[in-house]
Amino acid sequence: MATKTVKVLGLKPGELPELWIIENTLEALQRCVGGYVEALQIGDLTLLCNEDGCQLGLASNRVIVGNLYRGTVVLIKTGKSGNTVSMTQKAIREGMLIFGYRYNDKD
Repeated sequence: MATKTVKVLGLKPGELPELWIIENTLEALQRCVGGYVEALQIGDLTLLCNEDGCQLGLASNRVIVGNLYRGTVVLIKTGKSGNTVSMTQKAIREGMLIFGYRYNDKD
């Protein structure tokens, strides 16, 4: 059974990444990115963005894996069955590196 909420790593244009706790629904993910969701698998994580970000003229966010993303982007972790699960500390570290930041959870 899917959990009601999950931890995801969100990144708004011009801001630092944040850990968000959101409802575990497609609608909640769509609210995060501001529209229809486009997904890109990056290792064990999935990057979500607004699939119409360019056409809508959303603010540039950053280049990730060679592509410029616009608007808010979200990294999620999926379980073995493909359902969204909460980010672990390891997934958060990986996500911060994907977003171009170092993360030290030893503090």
